[in-house]
Amino acid sequence: MKVVILSSQVRVSIWDKGRGISEKYQQDVFERLYTLEDSRNKDYQGSGLGLTITKRLVENMYGKIELMSVPYEKKRNFFFHFQSLLYE
Repeated sequence: MKVVILSSQVRVSIWDKGRGISEKYQQDVFERLYTLEDSRNKDYQGSGLGLTITKRLVENMYGKIELMSVPYEKKRNFFFHFQSLLYE
């Protein structure tokens, strides 16, 4: 995880070494109960709720979530952007 604070924005980057997600499915992964896992073994299959909850939390804080991934490159990046809050 990496946090960058700019004058008007906070950017949080999170990455992992998953198998990657093709561009075709990148918007779908934020939908409720959607999972790319085709395994019959439930120990390895997600519920399809994690990214949906994350997206809603980010949007409720007036932020934006983005995904950048290339299949089989073993690296996925999720970016959260928030407006910086100024306290006086």
